[in-house]
Amino acid sequence: NLISKIVQYKDKMIFVPLNAKCIWIKNIKSGNWNSIDLMKGETAKLKFFQAIQCGHKIYMIGCCYPSIVSLDMVRESVAYFDGIMGRFYADGDRMEEVYFRNQYVQIGSYVYMASCKSNSVLKFNMENEEFDLMKVGNSEWRYSGIAWDGRRLWLSLRYGGLVAVWNPGDDGNCFSVFDFHIGDEKNPING
Repeated sequence: NLISKIVQYKDKMIFVPLNAKCIWIKNIKSGNWNSIDLMKGETAKLKFFQAIQCGHKIYMIGCCYPSIVSLDMVRESVAYFDGIMGRFYADGDRMEEVYFRNQYVQIGSYVYMASCKSNSVLKFNMENEEFDLMKVGNSEWRYSGIAWDGRRLWLSLRYGGLVAVWNPGDDGNCFSVFDFHIGDEKNPING
């Protein structure tokens, strides 16, 4: 698959690249197409599983792509946020793993995504484009899914049958754990 998702912004459709080397934009009214080449990691497979609109920008959060890409729909230009993914390397990440999967939680202008590489949760503020990676739970954990119950984030572990429940207002050491006894340490959970 070349495209992972289609996002509509006003009279345009944005085709988010999964394996394509560029972002495609179709003007619905005129039928014209435009493309924007990706300048970093263009050979990466599984570039983006997710794209989130905030105002006139669309944020594509990397699955295997080494950046968050901000697509400004007014200018039809892109900006790259490499520092986020670079933090994984500073933490001694597992190089073979993807950064994030397709689930996210949006609370106001904040997006939360659970990391497949570590026990981190990305908190990205789409208004000021600042981010934080918060460690939640055991340092050996990696996550596959995330959900919000109105008070807490639920984080499914990528391997094993545990789910961590965490209030994003607390530090990462204050969490509950549910053991669903599904899978084992060698078989991933599809979150």
